[in-house]
Amino acid sequence: MNFNKDNRLLKKLFFLKLIGYKFIDKNFLSISNYHDYNNIDELNREVKKCSLCSLRNSSKGVTAGIGNENSKIMFILFSKKNDSYENNSKKFLENAIKNSLNLDIKEIYISSLLRCEISQSDDKSPILSRSIELCRPYLFEEIRLIKPKIIVTLGEKAFMHLYPNLLLKGGFSSIRGSILKNENSLILPTFSPEWISKNPSFENIFIDDLRKIKGVI
Repeated sequence: MNFNKDNRLLKKLFFLKLIGYKFIDKNFLSISNYHDYNNIDELNREVKKCSLCSLRNSSKGVTAGIGNENSKIMFILFSKKNDSYENNSKKFLENAIKNSLNLDIKEIYISSLLRCEISQSDDKSPILSRSIELCRPYLFEEIRLIKPKIIVTLGEKAFMHLYPNLLLKGGFSSIRGSILKNENSLILPTFSPEWISKNPSFENIFIDDLRKIKGVI
């Protein structure tokens, strides 16, 4: 018996249970070379050859985290979309980071829960729930490797699928913009750039949310 490997697996399963997950797809346990990855490059190689769900068949590409791997700030999107909204959202996020934190987007680290790029139609597909379950372990490994001091979840879906244990009775709106504590990181849930692009009147609120990061790093 490989005690260290089994012990790490039990710890991760216990952690997932603590933060609210009641079901883990059986394929999660058979991800090739499941272990603590040594670095981001090693993790990304594993992600690129992943074929655990059918979303990969319709996706135009696989996304990896980008930016400064030593950053204390990690932004997490729900997904990246291969359409015009993605370009607009990226530009908006870049400007918001500059205006609120006086940082270049390359100075922070940005990742996403879903690793396959999706279209607007994929966003409503019933297969997404399965894909989310299978992608989450990769993201938690990435968080472990980056070791951010604060994680900014961009949008309700990103937050709900990652930290359901932190949700209050008032729903997402009751905790949006709050600094929450989870394990070794702080969590700041806020709007997604895509949502802001459709609701521009909330742009200043979004920027005010990001400014709160300065007080904790």
